[in-house]
Amino acid sequence: MFFVDKILFAAFAALPILILIYFLHRKVERVEISSLIFWENQLKSVKSGTGIKAIPLPLRFFLEALMIILLVLAAAGPFLVTSEKVPALTVILDDSFSMRSGQPDAPRKQAEKKLLDMLSSGPTRKVQFIIAGPTPRLLDEADSNSGKVKHLLEKWQCRQASSDIDAALLFARRTFGNKNDILILTDRKPDFKELPPGMNWFSFGRPRQNIALINASRSFFPQGDKCLIEVVNYSVKNESIPVRIEFPGTEEKPVIYMLEAASGGKVKHIFRLPAGAGAIKVSLPEDQLKYDNSVTLLPEKRKLLRIELSSLNPEVKKLLDKTLKLTGMVRFSKVDPHLIFSGVEPKEIQNGDAWYAIFLIPAKSQAYIGPYTVDRQHPLCYGLHPDGVIWGADAGPLPGKALILAGNTPLVSDYLFRSDRHMVFFKFAPKNSSLQESPNFPAMIFNLVDWRLKALPGLAKSNYRAGEKVIFNAPPGISRVTVNGPDNKNYSLGLADRTCTLDVFLPGDYLLEAGKNKYEFRVNPLSADESDIRNCGSVMLEGEKNENIYRKRFMNAGWIFLLATLAISALHLYLTRRRSA
Repeated sequence: MFFVDKILFAAFAALPILILIYFLHRKVERVEISSLIFWENQLKSVKSGTGIKAIPLPLRFFLEALMIILLVLAAAGPFLVTSEKVPALTVILDDSFSMRSGQPDAPRKQAEKKLLDMLSSGPTRKVQFIIAGPTPRLLDEADSNSGKVKHLLEKWQCRQASSDIDAALLFARRTFGNKNDILILTDRKPDFKELPPGMNWFSFGRPRQNIALINASRSFFPQGDKCLIEVVNYSVKNESIPVRIEFPGTEEKPVIYMLEAASGGKVKHIFRLPAGAGAIKVSLPEDQLKYDNSVTLLPEKRKLLRIELSSLNPEVKKLLDKTLKLTGMVRFSKVDPHLIFSGVEPKEIQNGDAWYAIFLIPAKSQAYIGPYTVDRQHPLCYGLHPDGVIWGADAGPLPGKALILAGNTPLVSDYLFRSDRHMVFFKFAPKNSSLQESPNFPAMIFNLVDWRLKALPGLAKSNYRAGEKVIFNAPPGISRVTVNGPDNKNYSLGLADRTCTLDVFLPGDYLLEAGKNKYEFRVNPLSADESDIRNCGSVMLEGEKNENIYRKRFMNAGWIFLLATLAISALHLYLTRRRSA
């Protein structure tokens, strides 16, 4: 049995009042009489005197006290759990960082208090918890009246950059079916007004103003890294926002930039760091949501691609030498090169991990002016628009997958060999082409260098936003890597073709270990949508109760207490009338 309205137990205060009434009613008063002659037996009264003695209470008192108790219990909404098992409760917890807004009275604290009150006043049942972040995550289950519930709620940290409630609902339905009740705890109102039976949506947010960092990046430059930050002003008035740049672990003085942002507007700022600067902290003044007021940017490590130019046409070699130097991402070396540019297809493939870029100059070529077909999903073709360009080539085939075609004639192809090494073929006759005079040629070479750089062992960069994919390329001989995140847990990951992809949602510092090599990277909570808390709200929306299911689960026991009260009342009336008679 459980009671719905335990607050009505305060009505038990009527019991002391009843005792007081009987105490005053039974108090003996002094009465003077002329004589005791009319009393045959003069006995000492047990109901009076100067000593402290218990006042005997009549049976009517106990009946009246019992009626008060029964009426209070009936008013508190007693329910009996029927023989049918009470369904489990699935609780979906919004894990986004906007649940931290308005400390100390944050939506997360309000939601936890409401949940614990509900579980303590309801029947004992199984409770399952789903953390609703960018992807849903199932926690353990617990009995509603056990201490394990609080232990599980400690894992509800609200540090994610987004929360997909719809995905969590779909996950709950697929995992537990339609038998469980569902409770959603969040700070956002739903987009609909009616819920299906068995579902409750409780939101505890409040519309608040906020100023937040929504973008931050850092790029390597020999003269000093360049940083870009973007700030949004989610307030009702224009703001002058001080942005503080700190250099942790050094004696460098903080730098402050003043940015002007209109109400609801965004403002960007680019600044240069001193050469050799380490990690920096970018912060804003504290406001209603502190979690998006600061980011940490680690220094980006400079990677230079080792390039070898071999057996190339003099005109093509001169063109490649100039274009490659302009990228600023290469150095020329014949020792263990990462990328080999050649004018002939190699008869023997070198050991190691070198890629090849083969520039084939046909003996007889013709000028193509399109139409061109470009595989824009391939990293080599990003930003290419060859329409209107004259491209000298022959009509022969190319090995591998065609990336750029003029009609049915392949001009550029990608041939994958030895699982993780590429050989890119180019048909290119400079004398019959205007390709080298257009932006497409340097863009294509830059894409090739960038593609190869990203395939080198290690991480592509050191700073990521929450929810971004982190791609790690392992050195040769590594089959598994270990990742330690902000939660201080170690995760072991396997590799596919020496590569693994991490979906990082939890902001903080990470350490990835691959053999003896260690790689650090940082994840920052940058989310314009989550920082916008102007539309948060509070609502207690309950789905319609399926009366048939509801009656099978619980039985209202108030009638039992009322029936017992009527029976005791009848007995009380009988005793009162008999005494009067």
